[in-house]
Amino acid sequence: MNPFGQEPEDAELGKNTTVMDRSGGHSGVVAKYYVAPPQVGSDEYDVLDAAWLDHFPGRSKKPIISDLVADVMEACADYMTEVGHTKYTLIDNDGSVCLTGAVDGVTNGWPSWQRTLFMDHMEAVVRPPQRPMALIMWNDYPETTQEQVVEGFRKAAKVARGAPLEDASDGSQ
Repeated sequence: MNPFGQEPEDAELGKNTTVMDRSGGHSGVVAKYYVAPPQVGSDEYDVLDAAWLDHFPGRSKKPIISDLVADVMEACADYMTEVGHTKYTLIDNDGSVCLTGAVDGVTNGWPSWQRTLFMDHMEAVVRPPQRPMALIMWNDYPETTQEQVVEGFRKAAKVARGAPLEDASDGSQ
């Protein structure tokens, strides 16, 4: 049984077989870190909406200055710190999450376009060293550690609160 109270559809599929609960239900650890989505028409919604209008394939990803984005990034860092880090799957049977699994858990039930913006923000800030490797591939890269992913979330939160990219790191990366 995974942290969302679900049994894998087929236990023979392997250790990393789980299904994320996208119905909006929250239980266990993930509920502690859940961030509510912005209301349509709110300032935070307008910031995300404007960022989405600037989001098209092939365009460079840019950081988003927003307290809500910072709150989500901090919640992702805290969530992963508590449950652990995994690779190649959103959430493992032991409850550990990959980078995308952390974002999905913290923003469960949000529109997918908003979750995409969080990933774009983090990629713009983290700038994986194996570029043009995508952020998801960076998470799964054998040398990428939980500490690096958590620090990436924390750096992304600092930038979202207005810190310049070069000043956002605490020096551990």
